Amino acid sequence: MRGSSAGPTSDLLVDLATRFYVAGQSQVEIARALRLDASTVSRYLKRARDEGIVHVEIHRPRSLQGDLALELATAFGLRKAVVVAGEPGAAGNEAVARAAADYVNSQLLN
Repeated sequence: MRGSSAGPTSDLLVDLATRFYVAGQSQVEIARALRLDASTVSRYLKRARDEGIVHVEIHRPRSLQGDLALELATAFGLRKAVVVAGEPGAAGNEAVARAAADYVNSQLLN
């Protein structure tokens, strides 16, 4: 299941990423199963992230966001603050837009 000399195929990158991130196999297990070096598996997993095959998202627990919002509101004398965890770019913008829409909706219902 090796890629060509030009590099791994997209199918191989998807397979490696699925085995590692979804199935929870270690890089060594994947290397043995696919007859690759563990260092090659590591490089290919990085390439899968770099090529956009894998997206890593970290979601801050709501309680931490609430704690930060309370601190902001207190520090700046606000009635309410909303903290949105997200990453820069489109994903972060979407998270802010969703939070803004939720806030406006909650105010309209009150």
